[in-house]
Amino acid sequence: ASLLLDPTRMCLIGDYKKLDVSFPEMKILEAFAETRNQILSHDEIARIMGLNITFYDPRALEKSISRLRGKIKGMYGTNAIQSIRGHGYRLVRGLISTA
Repeated sequence: ASLLLDPTRMCLIGDYKKLDVSFPEMKILEAFAETRNQILSHDEIARIMGLNITFYDPRALEKSISRLRGKIKGMYGTNAIQSIRGHGYRLVRGLISTA
């Protein structure tokens, strides 16, 4: 299933379904779509979300990713974001493109 990220409407579109995402979630998905299967570290994701990378709570970041993962899985039935233990996260290859 290929999903389309629409930054102007802040939503993910696929399977004739639209999933609204928050601004930080949209920024994360945009970064994943642009990096094309590369791993984004926790610090890179924190920077994208606008968090202070010196003082952010890694558990809060993991919770944000987990929540986003759950929203996508609930709507489209797919695990879009993979955990790379000790490194960060990456998007499943070719799953999300930007409008």
